[in-house]
Amino acid sequence: MEPAGSGGGGALERKRHVSAWRRVHNGLMYAPVVGDASHPPAFSLAGQPPVGFIPISDAGRSLAFYRDRLGLRLVAEQLPFAVVLEAGGVMLRLTLVGEVKAQPFTIFGWRVTDAELAVATLTAAGVEFARFPGMPQDELGIWDAPGGARVAWFRDPDGNVLSVSENPEWPK
Repeated sequence: MEPAGSGGGGALERKRHVSAWRRVHNGLMYAPVVGDASHPPAFSLAGQPPVGFIPISDAGRSLAFYRDRLGLRLVAEQLPFAVVLEAGGVMLRLTLVGEVKAQPFTIFGWRVTDAELAVATLTAAGVEFARFPGMPQDELGIWDAPGGARVAWFRDPDGNVLSVSENPEWPK
């Protein structure tokens, strides 16, 4: 029996809803593209806030960098697993992994409205900006991308590449 006001249908209605999402072709099941007007999604990640993950090897050293130099807000120390920070309304988990194998590309970045101000402020806080061969960067370390974005990179204590990006196409 369905609770009053539930719309009825129970298991049969749920089964119809699920089967309406499935399309069978040669024995394989497919779902429509999320946002397909004829089959609105029951759930979509599009409106959910993301969670960022950055591998670290030392919680204290990373906390000093991310909180004290970058200015992020500490949410929780969930040791021995992670340090949780807030970055622009997004949860950022600094995940303890033992040995970090830093990648040669950006793993996390911030959208900023003024790249020069961001670089100057972070430099004053002790952040060192990186230079990359083949990337023409100005005296502050900012690269002007062909599409108009302005990007500068720096590394955390584990060598993870982080960035600040100003893009004229983004809303201010």
